Amino acid sequence: MKTTNNFLHNLQVKLWQKTEEVTQSLSVKEKKFTRDMIEGIIQSKSCILRQIAQSHKEDISLEDTCKRYRRHLSKPTISDTLSDNHLQQQCRKINKDSLIIFDPSDLRKEYAKKMEGLSTVQDGSSLESCNGYNILDAINVDQEGDGLRISALLSELHTNIEAPGIMKQSFFDRINDIQIYSNNQGTFVMDRGYDDRKVFRYLSENDASFIIRAKRVRKLFYQGEELPFIEVAKKAKLRYRYQCGKARLKAGMIRVGIRKDPHPKKNPEIIYLDLVIGRYISNDTEGIECEKGYFYLFCNFPSHLQKQTNRQKVEKALSAYRIRWKIEEVHRQIKQDYSWEDMRVMKLDRLKALNSLLLIAVSFVYSLDQYKHHLALLYTHLMLDRKSHFGKFKKFIYYRLALVAAEIFKGFKRYAKLPYKGLATKEVQLSCF
Repeated sequence: MKTTNNFLHNLQVKLWQKTEEVTQSLSVKEKKFTRDMIEGIIQSKSCILRQIAQSHKEDISLEDTCKRYRRHLSKPTISDTLSDNHLQQQCRKINKDSLIIFDPSDLRKEYAKKMEGLSTVQDGSSLESCNGYNILDAINVDQEGDGLRISALLSELHTNIEAPGIMKQSFFDRINDIQIYSNNQGTFVMDRGYDDRKVFRYLSENDASFIIRAKRVRKLFYQGEELPFIEVAKKAKLRYRYQCGKARLKAGMIRVGIRKDPHPKKNPEIIYLDLVIGRYISNDTEGIECEKGYFYLFCNFPSHLQKQTNRQKVEKALSAYRIRWKIEEVHRQIKQDYSWEDMRVMKLDRLKALNSLLLIAVSFVYSLDQYKHHLALLYTHLMLDRKSHFGKFKKFIYYRLALVAAEIFKGFKRYAKLPYKGLATKEVQLSCF
């Protein structure tokens, strides 16, 4: 029992250390507010201020507690300070083999009318337009044995009412921050929404490694001649075969060029990249192998992979892009476990600050995966379907960690303030002078 209490106490200390790291340069009151909010989000598994306040069971009224929260959330420096400090801390974990996955998301506020900054966004799941906010998200994924370790890097809330192009500019700014804080380690992995000349130019000029899925909408340079995308892709020989999960495919790679400028010029500046072409393979009802659809990846491999063979590079690109789906799972988990889309504060600056606090809370919960075996022994009914059934740890376990974290911090109590009962409190205090 004593060992268990010490372990749980150490987790509470780690949460305190986490809040100390992200609240550098903030005042004492702002640090206490940040700690209260992060603890409350983890305990209540909610982004609603009233439910966060209820989890603390303070002596003052819920109304006064919520007013204090809203007052701190309105401070203009809170969101940027917390996000930047958190990003610096997380980037220290990035190494040369890390995958930095960017992906935009959205918060649906279909029935909201008076929330500041509401604009029309496209729901990524249903492809329908609705009221809401855009989110720029990034995670870091590292291979750990047979499984993956996920770290939340950033989450920024934007609205279409802000200055035009602010989300794309924010994307470039965060790329720059990550490169500086991580010493330009890791490989950026993105979906086809980032197949953009400006993105290729910015990443190439900053010597960034990346893997981006192609849209097949532009002409490419191949052996000094600019040709349509499909015509260039057909020149690749799909000589390699791979098994990616349940999918079987064959793939190949060729070197291509992309014009930096969208307008044709006589002597254009060209970015040279590797184009990985993959095609799915399946068996028909009679067991005969048949070929299905294609997909394409633009790749700029890191320097430590340049000496590898084409087969190894293609395998690296396919396995890395397959991991890109993890950020979609992160989005779904946060929306389900922490009611991400239920944030109800009215002001835009409060929304941004609350989103930053949620990011830090989720990041701490994700960091508990290093203790997953120990936690499985203490909270078997929450972590395992069967005793000693640890196979689930190779999959996405963060739903279970969220349950365990809420259970652990339900019993979290600060030390009670003890009144001082020394000589200075006696009536004869002034008689000493």
